[in-house]
Amino acid sequence: MDDLLSLAEPSQAEVFQPAARSEASRKSAASSKLSSAAAVVPQSKRNRPTGSSAVPSITLSPMVIIMIVLAILIPSALFWAKEGPMKANADWKKISDVAEDNIVGQITRAMDYQIKHMGFDMTDLKYQPRANSMFFDEPILMFRVPESIDFQGNSTEGMFHGVFHPRTWRFEVTVPILKSDHQVNGSASETDQSLEVDGAAVKD
Repeated sequence: MDDLLSLAEPSQAEVFQPAARSEASRKSAASSKLSSAAAVVPQSKRNRPTGSSAVPSITLSPMVIIMIVLAILIPSALFWAKEGPMKANADWKKISDVAEDNIVGQITRAMDYQIKHMGFDMTDLKYQPRANSMFFDEPILMFRVPESIDFQGNSTEGMFHGVFHPRTWRFEVTVPILKSDHQVNGSASETDQSLEVDGAAVKD
């Protein structure tokens, strides 16, 4: 009887128990989950694909481009010409018209003074020495009135050459008088008639 009971009762050694997961296995699984999560990087709003956003393009024909360029260049060129060469030529014209007449008059005055200073009697001369005409050596294109400009002319004594300074209205010129050259410095202004011949002031 005892033998039968011993056969009917299962032995404690034969009881089935599920094998417990090792600590290493659990750590490995947790590490795999963290790695998978880290591999998926969340995209910022700027980097997220938003689909196709087509940008409209504007195409201009060559003729339209040329018209735009001309609309900019033509007014600029007109303004430049009006405030540059045109204004400079107008200002110079006002100065040169007055300066030409006054320089010619001053040279004639200097010649008369020098001949008298040399002791000649003007009444004994066959003709009165005088400057006939002069002209400025103007630049071809003038952007502003120059600080100085050369001039030349002729007289009864021969050719003369000099330099005129528009800003101060002063001039220096070498004038032949009785076959010798003399340095004449003076003013071409209508309000200033100062004049020197070889450094000596001319006084009428």
